Amino acid sequence: MSRRERLLAQLLIAPRNPEAEERKKRFDELTAFVQARGGWMTSVPGAREMTFDALPGSPLPAQLTALGYIVEKTGTSERILPHAVAQKFETSPAARACRPQRGRDR
Repeated sequence: MSRRERLLAQLLIAPRNPEAEERKKRFDELTAFVQARGGWMTSVPGAREMTFDALPGSPLPAQLTALGYIVEKTGTSERILPHAVAQKFETSPAARACRPQRGRDR
């Protein structure tokens, strides 16, 4: 058996750290929660302090706070999204593009 094969066999039979396994499971669950609500987990798996990005006005920070997490705003960032940003405009009487008035959607 080669040295590489022996090391691999030792790795496969080594006892697992239950605390590390539980931390990984919680990180995966929290990542799924954040992604399901339109956020992005940006921290390294297993980090004690986790970071995420959310769009302005997102309810995600309040939802995490309600679950007992300590959520602090650390700044702003810019994210390039894989889809176009759609904005609605209408033409004013002076033939200039302007944002739609409240209650009107054309």
